[in-house]
Amino acid sequence: MRGPYGAESNGHVATGSRATQVYTWSMIQLLLGLYYAIADVVRAATDVVLRRPRSRYTAAGVVRAPIQAVWDLLMRRDATFAASGTRLISEPVAGQDGVFLARILQGERELPGVAYRYERQEQPTLTVVRYLKEFSPSGSAVGTDDVVTIKLSSEAADRTRVSYARELAHASFATRIAAPVGLRSAVALAKAQAELEAGIVPQRAPLWHQLIWTGLAFLSFAWLLDWRLALAVMAIIALHEFGHALFMLRYGLGIHVVSFVPFLGGVAAPKRYYQSEWQRGIVALAGVGVSLPVTFAMIWLAQATSSPNLGAIAILAVIINAINLVPFPALDGSVVVSMLLGKLHRSLNLAVTILMFGLFVAVGIVMRHPLVWITIALSFISVVQVMSLKIDDHLIKMRPLASLGILGLYLLLVAGHIAAFQWATLTTARAENALLMACLKAGGTSRAAIQACRDDNRLWLLPAR
Repeated sequence: MRGPYGAESNGHVATGSRATQVYTWSMIQLLLGLYYAIADVVRAATDVVLRRPRSRYTAAGVVRAPIQAVWDLLMRRDATFAASGTRLISEPVAGQDGVFLARILQGERELPGVAYRYERQEQPTLTVVRYLKEFSPSGSAVGTDDVVTIKLSSEAADRTRVSYARELAHASFATRIAAPVGLRSAVALAKAQAELEAGIVPQRAPLWHQLIWTGLAFLSFAWLLDWRLALAVMAIIALHEFGHALFMLRYGLGIHVVSFVPFLGGVAAPKRYYQSEWQRGIVALAGVGVSLPVTFAMIWLAQATSSPNLGAIAILAVIINAINLVPFPALDGSVVVSMLLGKLHRSLNLAVTILMFGLFVAVGIVMRHPLVWITIALSFISVVQVMSLKIDDHLIKMRPLASLGILGLYLLLVAGHIAAFQWATLTTARAENALLMACLKAGGTSRAAIQACRDDNRLWLLPAR
């Protein structure tokens, strides 16, 4: 008797779900991910309001491998899924006939597994597994009367349709999010590994996908600001995301995607999820950490050349990166602050998160801009997913000295951006005033002369006086 891959669908493997589909990245994937995230939260909230204790979730996909090969993979007692660096080991539970415990390993850390028993098997097309809450290390990941059904059907000699279904009575809100995410992750992992073992080279999205995505991002920023400002913003975002990617490579996590996101900014995600809190914190701060020295160099160059435009770009860089240090959910600062507050008390972290949401809702009311409300909504969905999936709960913990080091680095970056903003604004103001004074002496004080001076010197980043 061999262990079912269906044990992966308890949701905890979703900690690596961003790494499961390493074979492509496209606009469609991003939009689908956003759609699923919103749909999961909306469905969970609706079920809670309507008091539906029991739910059924499904996920399916087509694997380019023979049905027997897929079945053998899913039934292995010891299976490694290279795409996410996940290993699943199924072992008999001592003293419990027919009960197995699926242990989930990701690199150096072990995630809470789930106990199960086979209900039915029809090789190579069907297996039904019942999760056992009483024997599972993390009971919150398992519901009552929790059953997973895996069906395989051959669509061709080398193509297999994999269908997962999970039906359970929820014991906590967490499984309302973890169950659907876990099923989708299970299908994606099975597809990636089975095709890898079948010798199929992973497909990558065509370059034009990324070019279109980048073009849409540019158009969105140009519509909000100005095409020249849009170029500056994209350069700043690119440097920021490069910082994240650089340290993902430094820790051997690989790079799943680095991309612009229209209207919102950019995204960088690793192929394999972080092993420790230290990695998580350093990668989160790497974006602003790499950007800050470049910003200081830009300010110095603006001062040396008396360039108001270069100074204005530096100010823009400071603002964008400083916003990322704010401990608002989905921003880099929240990763570090939440992690550190969680060490003091879990409720303190939750209280600060609620407070930040309250502050940003107030900002949304004052600004009345739809993008602010979209950001708040997406951040709320992100928080619900993170808290339900417990993504970071099982990272290797930092020691007190390392925690102080991360806190010190965060405060140093905050102080650095305050200093950079002061220096940049002063440098830019002096450069602009010096340039305008020179123009006034040469062309007079009329409004037309001043505007001509601004046009001639391309002061397009600075507001007209």
